[in-house]
Amino acid sequence: MSQHLQYLTPDTQKAIRRKRGELSLTKDSLAKQLGVSRPTLNRIEGQANGVAVRIDIYKRVSNWLAEHV
Repeated sequence: MSQHLQYLTPDTQKAIRRKRGELSLTKDSLAKQLGVSRPTLNRIEGQANGVAVRIDIYKRVSNWLAEHV
């Protein structure tokens, strides 16, 4: 069975980095809140030109951003 992927745009990646900074969260603490590993968060925040992630991770990231608007 193939994993379904969703694309996080560069704008979404920027919003994640900005919001993490505004909330003074470390990468470790945000990774824990999102339920992802630190390497996964590094890939989400750092990969240029967007990144494809599993749909469950996409939903968690989207929900986190929506909660902290």
